[in-house]
Amino acid sequence: MGTDTRKKGLAIETIGIITIGFVSLFVLLSFLGVINLSVTRIFCSIYSTISEPPAFCDIATCSSERYRIEDSDAESFTREIAAHVITCYQHKAGCLQEDNVRLCYALLAEVRPDENIYEYNVTKLLEDEGGCDVLENNVIVDENGDMVIYDGNCGIHDIIEWHVRDTFIRNQPLILIEYNEIDDTVMVKA
Repeated sequence: MGTDTRKKGLAIETIGIITIGFVSLFVLLSFLGVINLSVTRIFCSIYSTISEPPAFCDIATCSSERYRIEDSDAESFTREIAAHVITCYQHKAGCLQEDNVRLCYALLAEVRPDENIYEYNVTKLLEDEGGCDVLENNVIVDENGDMVIYDGNCGIHDIIEWHVRDTFIRNQPLILIEYNEIDDTVMVKA
């Protein structure tokens, strides 16, 4: 009976060593950038069903806040985008993704705005309502997709990055608001 207990102890010890080795290798490869974030998420999801996942899984499995935009009025739609851009910039929080970018908000457009919304519209709203004191934006993407100096007064820095298909928001069902830690900018993606 003594040898059976020793064999069981050895088997548990072997499983533990293999698990520690696997997690260590995975962590090392993650830090080296060999494994992309989606694979990390899958690993963390599977690992959490077996045991307590490692600390790096907290970053990989967090989710952003989602909000629904239910008003098709272009001004209200623009106000929603501007409010979330300012909040994202002020709090600089959200799910850490690749390249030191944090996903702050995912805005789900229940209805489409009744007019095209350009970066100009968001910047003009910020200027009109004092938002430029919090978040400056002096360069915008115009209707042609060119970077131009904003013709109003919204500070001297370009803090909003406009990454929107066709340069305007109209038919996109999802608008992402992200904070770029390296550039200290907020990105609007749609």
